[in-house]
Order: sequence, then structure tokens, then C-alpha cells
Amino acid sequence: LPPGAFVRAHRAFLVSVSKIRRLDQDSLGLTTGESLPLGRTYVKQVREQLSSYLSGGEGGGEDA
Repeated sequence: LPPGAFVRAHRAFLVSVSKIRRLDQDSLGLTTGESLPLGRTYVKQVREQLSSYLSGGEGGGEDA
């Protein structure tokens, strides 16, 4: 997997950062309209990786 392209959002879910549309306190909204739970131990990691992606950092701009 390309570095920065995916992030673990829950112990059961690995998500493509490019598919995240919305980040809530306890869930992620995807571009498909689906909503996935966001594990509290993964919130900081998801925020940081999504922020990096949106600012053109590691994995930014790649549609996986």
C-alpha cells in the first residue's frame, strides 16, 4: 500500500484517505455516502493523516 494513502479508522476498517468526505467525533463519512465508526484510539492519527493529505503532503492527490 502506498504510504499515506490509507489510514486505520477502527480495528475493523482501513480506509483510503482520498475517500473520506467528513470527519466527525466518532465516525467518518465517505464519498460513497457510507458512514464508518471511528475508534477513539485512531482519532488523532486519522486527523493528522487527513490534514496531511488535504495539504498536499504524503499520499496527497493520489486516488487509491
